Amino acid sequence: MEVSTSNPPDEVGRDASQPLSEEEIRALLGAIRVNISRVHHEMSNPISIISGNAQLLRELAAMAGMGDDIRLPLEDIEAAVEALAEALDRLILLRNMIPRP
Repeated sequence: MEVSTSNPPDEVGRDASQPLSEEEIRALLGAIRVNISRVHHEMSNPISIISGNAQLLRELAAMAGMGDDIRLPLEDIEAAVEALAEALDRLILLRNMIPRP
């Protein structure tokens, strides 16, 4: 059995030890920007839905006179959603640090 001493290929089949060209770097950064934007968009919609429904449930629970055993878990959900939204905002800040191609 022969053992290869060359570096394994990267995702596109090139030697991963070779430096990227300026054009390849620009293309890679552009792809990263696009994917960050997609992740932000794909996560923002469900987060908005969860937030809105948690707020609605909290208001309905208050109108029905339900106590802390319902209100507190809903507040936990709202706090977690807010933390996720802030993380997504940081993701966009990161995306904006990447130069446009």
